[in-house]
Amino acid sequence: MQSRPRRGQSVACTTCLLLLPMWLGCSQPRPQPVAVIPTPLHMTQQVIEHRNFESFLAHNRTHLKACWQQPGCDVPLFNLGFLHTYIQSPYYDLPTALEYFDELIHAYPNSPWAFQARIWVPLLRENLALVERRRDLEENQRSLETHLHNERTAVRTLKRRLDRARQVDIELEEQQRELFRLQRDSGS
Repeated sequence: MQSRPRRGQSVACTTCLLLLPMWLGCSQPRPQPVAVIPTPLHMTQQVIEHRNFESFLAHNRTHLKACWQQPGCDVPLFNLGFLHTYIQSPYYDLPTALEYFDELIHAYPNSPWAFQARIWVPLLRENLALVERRRDLEENQRSLETHLHNERTAVRTLKRRLDRARQVDIELEEQQRELFRLQRDSGS
């Protein structure tokens, strides 16, 4: 005689059958996240990565001429300022960078690029001041080295003269002794 499943066993079996796919799904390995390669935020990142300074300069100069004093010129002004600020650029020139950033700040004061330029300008001015200070110190050092060289030359010359004067004094003393000896020998 076959026994009929009880109601509790039936619910348990049904629950197991319903939960079985979920348990099996949990045991499978989860997919690994795909590495997302960040895209450049703007052209300045691209120029650093690809070192295409010449085309970057040409593109931004062309864009600047085409849009002068119109909306959208803030980007090429910033890019040109950046190009002249970036020390690895063959166009590195801080005074020129300051000109571009100053123009950007005055022509487009509400641009987010002007905000960035406002951060760069004091740093560049401080850097220029330090470069000028260094140049002054190097010039001062060269002047001091020249002065020291001249002083050493003068000391060497004076030492030679002093040695010669001592030699002359020794010769004079020897001549005076010889003269005294001759006078003493002739007077006796």
